[in-house]
Amino acid sequence: MVRVASGGSPRLVGKPVSPSSRLSGIIMESQRGSSVRLDTVRGLVRRTVRMCLGPQGELAAHRLYHRFLRRIGRFSLPESRGNLAALALVSRQSNTILDIGANVGRYAWFFAQHARKGISVYAFEPMPSAFALLEANMSRVPDVTCLPVALGDGDGPVTLHVPLDSFGNMITGLSWASSGEPRGNQVATEVALASLDYLVKTGRVIVRSPMFMKIDVEGFEYRVLSGARQVLRDYRPVIYFECQSWALDRIHSQARSVWTLLGDAGYDVFAATDGVFDVHDNADREIVTYFAVPMSSKSPRQQRVTEEEFAILLTRVMAEAP
Repeated sequence: MVRVASGGSPRLVGKPVSPSSRLSGIIMESQRGSSVRLDTVRGLVRRTVRMCLGPQGELAAHRLYHRFLRRIGRFSLPESRGNLAALALVSRQSNTILDIGANVGRYAWFFAQHARKGISVYAFEPMPSAFALLEANMSRVPDVTCLPVALGDGDGPVTLHVPLDSFGNMITGLSWASSGEPRGNQVATEVALASLDYLVKTGRVIVRSPMFMKIDVEGFEYRVLSGARQVLRDYRPVIYFECQSWALDRIHSQARSVWTLLGDAGYDVFAATDGVFDVHDNADREIVTYFAVPMSSKSPRQQRVTEEEFAILLTRVMAEAP
């Protein structure tokens, strides 16, 4: 994930700032400004297309844009080198991959590109407009099954809140499930909710070990994991997930509940920091993505490992999967 500093570049009081430091600061400010301008242009283009062509025309344009990105190899992930290497490794070694909160399918695409042929990839996305793009992006990927459902700890309908940018465009990648009423800068839609345990029990999702799960659900992490307790016990998947306190607070949940659930299920949680993987208690507090790894019966628990040692750990626990 991309982390943006909230303030300006720090300066040491009483010491001169070198020309190279000034230049670095100018470049960083320029890059931040360019990113803001690019987001503004994108938002304006999306609104113009929607006003001229309607929602279906906007969807068709978005499909063409994603097709272009795939052809030039830019349908990529905003991840660090260490996380990308780990994600590629678990993709290659898995028989079942679940992308929970798939949005338009960038992660599902990455997993399918690195996985062996014949494995099963399930991509879950409840937001209708994002699901339409997900299906389009995965239409020629034979091993990916797209399901228009939100995962949680129950079954039935749930309200999905979708924020709007300053141009009135839906930001589907930041949508979240909640029972609250939408605010002025949000739209809400009712979507289907199911637990992973229920989907596996009823055969709608077929699981074979080793298994890998990616979870990006904007604060719904605890409810997704709570609804997958049996899967965690039976299949011991490696899990890559996003966890942000403010997103959990928004739906009256807590990060501590996520850590407790994973700890009780026999998992260690690691985060990539400067070329090493730390257990989450020691990791940079600004990090929001983590790997939950089943505790290995054949090796001692470790507090910090290099990227190479983490790859060995992942390989070992996936080989031990039931």
